[in-house]
Amino acid sequence: MQTITLEQFKAIRSVYHLTQAEMAALLSVHESLINHIENGRRNISARVGRILIDEFELTAEKLQRILQIHKEFSVR
Repeated sequence: MQTITLEQFKAIRSVYHLTQAEMAALLSVHESLINHIENGRRNISARVGRILIDEFELTAEKLQRILQIHKEFSVR
């Protein structure tokens, strides 16, 4: 089973222009969990990872493309 890394998690939310509240609603979790994940205080659970993969229909190739888009267009 494919797992989602923190870098991928952040890139997905950024590329899809989702707020933490929108991401939380999509994943059926509290907004605070999204904040904790992104700040390294919580890990991405297998359940959250599965929902993310299903909701965005993620494949290894699609995740790679999301990371490329994020790196190409993100302002640092």
